[in-house]
Amino acid sequence: MIFKGAGSHGDTFFKKSLCLQEGEYEYTMKDIAGDGICCGVTQGDGHYTVTTDGKLIAEGGEFNRKETSLFMIPYVGEQPTTTEGYYVDWDEWDWVTGTCTNKYPKPNNGASLHETKEECCARYYIGQSSHACMCWANPCHSCKCNGAAESCPDLACGK
Repeated sequence: MIFKGAGSHGDTFFKKSLCLQEGEYEYTMKDIAGDGICCGVTQGDGHYTVTTDGKLIAEGGEFNRKETSLFMIPYVGEQPTTTEGYYVDWDEWDWVTGTCTNKYPKPNNGASLHETKEECCARYYIGQSSHACMCWANPCHSCKCNGAAESCPDLACGK
């Protein structure tokens, strides 16, 4: 970790400049409240930007607990954001809420790549009582998926 800063509240502007060596970097914006920094009654119109040499390399604000952007220094334009398959996100692993990801670069931790979200979730989270991973992969997987009762008539939720 190169820099870690505490958040701000309200109409606060925060700016931090860093000199980075050539290499691959990950910028992560976290929100412990889980509602991002934008677009709501309590969040206001917050946002963040990451630039290098005047070029925008990451921006956002509308997310839940965290949002991550990957970039290279020197910045040479758009970088790949996904891998060719899905794998368990061990950085955010939690049996109850865990999911698979395809964020780039794939960590060198031996995680197997799976062709689809469903295949990855079925391999690692088949017994997950919340069905969080399978619902993420397929919103009509189960009646436990948020909104399944209204948008998945084949499930017959609550009938």
